[in-house]
Amino acid sequence: MKEFRLSKIKTENFRGVVGEREINLGLATSISGRERAGKTTMQLAVSWALFGKDPFGKSAPAGEMINDQQEHCIVELTGIFADGFEHVVTRKAKLQKSGNVAMQIFLDGEKTKQDNISRMFDLDLFFLIFNPLYIARLKQNSDVKTIKKLLSHYFGNVSNAESFKELQESNLEVASKLRDIIKTEDVKFNSSFINTKFKPTMLLMDKKEQLKSLKERQETNNIMITKLEDKEYSEIEVQDFDEAEFKVFEEDYFSKKNGFKSKFDVEIKRLTEEVGKLDIELQKYHNFIPAKQQEQSDIEKNIAVLDSTITGKNARITDARNQFKRVKNQIDSFKQEDESCPHCKAVIRTNIGEKTLLQENFKDLKKRGIELKADLDKDINQFNILTLKLDELVKENDAEIKSATKNLTKEKAILDEKKETLLRYEKEKIQEHNDFDSTLIKYEDDYQERKENYRIWKRDKEESSRIFKNKIEDKESVKRLRSENIILIQEEESIKDEIKIIETFNLTKLSMLAKEIESYFDKVKIEFFSLTKEGEIKDSFNMLFTDRSQEKHSTSESIETGFEIAKALIKKNKTSYPIFVDQAESFPSVVDILPESQVALISVVKNQDFKVDIIKE
Repeated sequence: MKEFRLSKIKTENFRGVVGEREINLGLATSISGRERAGKTTMQLAVSWALFGKDPFGKSAPAGEMINDQQEHCIVELTGIFADGFEHVVTRKAKLQKSGNVAMQIFLDGEKTKQDNISRMFDLDLFFLIFNPLYIARLKQNSDVKTIKKLLSHYFGNVSNAESFKELQESNLEVASKLRDIIKTEDVKFNSSFINTKFKPTMLLMDKKEQLKSLKERQETNNIMITKLEDKEYSEIEVQDFDEAEFKVFEEDYFSKKNGFKSKFDVEIKRLTEEVGKLDIELQKYHNFIPAKQQEQSDIEKNIAVLDSTITGKNARITDARNQFKRVKNQIDSFKQEDESCPHCKAVIRTNIGEKTLLQENFKDLKKRGIELKADLDKDINQFNILTLKLDELVKENDAEIKSATKNLTKEKAILDEKKETLLRYEKEKIQEHNDFDSTLIKYEDDYQERKENYRIWKRDKEESSRIFKNKIEDKESVKRLRSENIILIQEEESIKDEIKIIETFNLTKLSMLAKEIESYFDKVKIEFFSLTKEGEIKDSFNMLFTDRSQEKHSTSESIETGFEIAKALIKKNKTSYPIFVDQAESFPSVVDILPESQVALISVVKNQDFKVDIIKE
């Protein structure tokens, strides 16, 4: 048997106990004292040091473990662990300046992690044995699922195959029906299939969901049926109306209204076309005269430019002639000197050079004068051509412009006359149309009255048809919904039968499981389900102690129930953990129940300080 036995608990500033406190533990130890003396604190110290939890397996925040007047706390546990060796587990908590709490765990003096400590224990089994009131608290919190899971796990579960075999022996018909429900195609129905593939709880939930869905659909259908049957339909009285006669009258009316044709229409159309053509012709005359005038103006501008150019060039020729005369005079002014005279020779040489330059300049001026004269003659020739062209153009334009202006005046007079005629025709046409409309007013009133009667008749007829159609559709819907409900009721009955069969299987399995677990108990009885008045299985849990329901247990009965479960767990799982019994004063004979397990009895004794007595080493 694996055993975890504590030999010493040492605390410092833990919960309500200021300073250090150290107690030794034997196989059976009594921890007693007045209220708030720190007795239950020893039980909390064990679960917190090992797992950071309270005795009921809930998280115990480190900050809440530090004494209100202190900034740190320490719990140190010494004992023989399941590996057969003595170990020391220490948990420390310290309040930091930031307000957070730092926590550390040590194993045999070396810092470690929580996982390393937890791996040395079976956590759920520890709390089931360590605190006899653990299951009672789970039941108070309505955590039935956890209780069933723990008891099934630690006392051994009953397989589906075993349950199915038991059902076959007790009720072969139900077993055969269950087989039909869970059997699938191409799968051999055997123990392996039942244990691995068959999930009765999930199947039952699925069937109940189906049943719920069917009932909801029926309820929805019933609501719709009631709504349709209670539906009121308005009655529409459709007045007599001859639609064919109205269509004939309407056709005759539009024929008369749209058949109006004025005797002026043809003339108006012809005049409109002629006016359009005259407008185009007049526009051409309007464009022709300015074009001719612009052409004449352009030539005049060119003549003016040439005239200015010729004047400038004459001035430049005059300047060239004057320079030419001056150079020629300079050349002629040079005297014939005596070459035998040395002085004259020098003058002659100088004069020859200057004369040569003047002669070259003379030649350039002569050449330039010839070029200027040729250029001037060219411009004069162009000027004469343009002047002649301008004279011819002026004569030609004068004749054309006079002719165009005359035609323009004539055509404009014709256009104005035609426009005046057109305007008169249009006025006469309007008057003619107004005269026609005045004769049509009475006919119009009659038509509008008939048209309104037709609209009302058509609206009422359509509404009456729609109401009649809705009545027929609603009756068909009621009929369809009633037929659907009949099918749903049949499906519902079928699923109810299947649910009863599955519940019968679950009842068989739970009964076998309860018997299996109860075989480990003396006074405790387990109920995993209850039956309603209708015979349906209700998922529940109850522990009876000497046939008294758990809700009616006294404190001593709850403790004794927890002890009997702990005793069975130790025996079944071959593992022993210390048992700390709070409120042990209500059940003083607890030591005699489990002599092979370590027990700590926590009792209230009035007017007594905290005290520890080892009852059994």
